[in-house]
Amino acid sequence: MTSYAEWLEHAYREGRSVNDIADEVQTVGTSPAAIRAVMRAQGLTVRNSRIPYGVTVHQRRLGLTAEFLQREYVEAGRTTYDIAAELGCSRLTVSDALFRLGIEARRHGRGPASQLTAEFLQREYVEAGRTMGDIADEIGTSPVNIMRAMRRHGIASRPRGVRLQ
Repeated sequence: MTSYAEWLEHAYREGRSVNDIADEVQTVGTSPAAIRAVMRAQGLTVRNSRIPYGVTVHQRRLGLTAEFLQREYVEAGRTTYDIAAELGCSRLTVSDALFRLGIEARRHGRGPASQLTAEFLQREYVEAGRTMGDIADEIGTSPVNIMRAMRRHGIASRPRGVRLQ
């Protein structure tokens, strides 16, 4: 039979946070401060609580493990929105789990919108006379994103409904 201190040490070394451990033993009224005190008495160095380590109990219950996220997010290329919808949680819960597990999140702009260079927009919108909607449909984004990219690159838009021939 393991002692309470040994169980705490095991749970902590497993990657659970002090707050997660306190949540587990909440029925006996143990606070995070009391758990930190026991751990320090056992000679354990308590991690800075501002630096996340491992997933929370809630994230673990959802199945947001390192293996799952590696397979679904990194290898299969699924989005945090897709994973959240499957698990019935928020996108932020998935993003937080990625952060806590040290899995680098994909940056915005690596998708279709990254094709929106000044040269591309100049050629397609200005010279070829295509509409923002046509360009958006081709690369899989919205006309609003085309408009934002044009503003960012200093390309003026035509009056609404005007298409060059």
